[in-house]
Amino acid sequence: MIKKQIIMISVAAFLLLAGILLYVFVISPTVEERSAKTDDVELLPGEEAGTSNRFYMYSHLERKDMASIEVSNGEGTYKMIPDGNGSFCVEGYEWISLDSEKIASLVTTCGATLTKARVTDSADGEKLEEYGLKDPAAYWIVTDNDGKQYKVYVGRALLTGGGYYCRFAGRDSVYVLDTTLADTVLKPVEEFVTPYIIFGISKDDFYTIDDFTIYNKDEKIISIGKIPSKEQINPNALAESVVKYPAPYTPDTETYYGILQGLISFTGDSTYKLGVTEEDLSKCGLDDPDYAVSFEYNGNKYYFLLKDDGEDGYFVISGIYSDIITRISKKNLAYPEYDLLKWLSQYVFRRDITTVTRITVKTGSTDETFNVTHYTGDNGASEISVRSDGGIVLQSESETRSFRQFYGDLLNIAIKDYLPDEAEPGVSMKDYVADPENLTMSVTVETASGERLVYDFYRFSTRRCAISVNGRTDFCGIYDDVKRIASDVEKLQAGEIIE
Repeated sequence: MIKKQIIMISVAAFLLLAGILLYVFVISPTVEERSAKTDDVELLPGEEAGTSNRFYMYSHLERKDMASIEVSNGEGTYKMIPDGNGSFCVEGYEWISLDSEKIASLVTTCGATLTKARVTDSADGEKLEEYGLKDPAAYWIVTDNDGKQYKVYVGRALLTGGGYYCRFAGRDSVYVLDTTLADTVLKPVEEFVTPYIIFGISKDDFYTIDDFTIYNKDEKIISIGKIPSKEQINPNALAESVVKYPAPYTPDTETYYGILQGLISFTGDSTYKLGVTEEDLSKCGLDDPDYAVSFEYNGNKYYFLLKDDGEDGYFVISGIYSDIITRISKKNLAYPEYDLLKWLSQYVFRRDITTVTRITVKTGSTDETFNVTHYTGDNGASEISVRSDGGIVLQSESETRSFRQFYGDLLNIAIKDYLPDEAEPGVSMKDYVADPENLTMSVTVETASGERLVYDFYRFSTRRCAISVNGRTDFCGIYDDVKRIASDVEKLQAGEIIE
């Protein structure tokens, strides 16, 4: 019986305590907040009437009235000053672009302090601690154009989640301001910084970017450059490009120019750090980046460095501004990790016939060099005549049409896949292509600009052959493509028509 009474007393005491806590921390603030909204309010000196029985902690200030906004919170201290264009910039980083919408929210928060409640006019030490204002979480200072300052301390959030307790410096009153503080004065300065990685690239000529290069650590992965306009396959194209490294492959135009277009006002997902130090770079791993991307545009060199941050598939990046570090999802920046094949057109050889002066084809049964002469026909069209070192002359319309068909078959030689490790059981592909006895066909193309392209083909199965471009052997193709070229040459030698 006594034990039962003890339990009942304990339960009653617990419920009483819970009720007190509920009243002190939930009901009381809510009632106070509600009453301040609905009752007539007697303004204190410095307060300013608002609407619906609400009022401002201090005079309502607009952007044009502000000389500066200083903010200090757990993330650091910064000052915003006018940028001369009707907005704000960070003092000491005036060249760094800021998010205009977020700046507008900060200006409204600090300039239009429309209260939700005044909960007390006599906050002493104990009360200040209760509201989180003995050791405030943050403060801001607005200085107007006359030099007058308005300082507000930010305490803890209401348990209801309806706002924050705040105090105006020099008053004993405690106010409730709304939740916008969480997205403005309680945020680090980086929240307001536009996370530019690259800027200054125009949508009108981004395709003129040259020497686009990616490194993985110290290893160059790929480099792509512009083809001189007079050597383009399509002379009317705005631009055409060629892989400069690891070999003169043809880039996939949709992939490559899509990447270049993405460099126009290229931003990350967020700004990680403003005011970068060597310690910050080391902390992020950018003193030893995983990737580096560089390119040239309008005579200027651009680059950015990337480090896998090891969390949730993100890169941290040091870009055009050395003062900021940004973060970006790998979903939004996938290409540094592309393998080589992802970058390339399926076609091995891409040059306009008007740029070609000499083609040599060697197989096990033939060795023929075709010298190509270009001229303008009577109708103003570009024409060719061909004379081989072996004495073959191709000059008539049907003969040159056959030569163009042969050239078209060269253009159609396609990459199908990466090379396997072995050409045959027990024989590595590297050793196989190093043996000249295994060479099936070699094609050398020379252009008017002096470019010399050598394509070697090594058949290693019934259907497949290794493709070497200027000594670089990465891929395999279909043997029938190679066989067709050899057949075309034999037809040209025999004076037969190539269909």
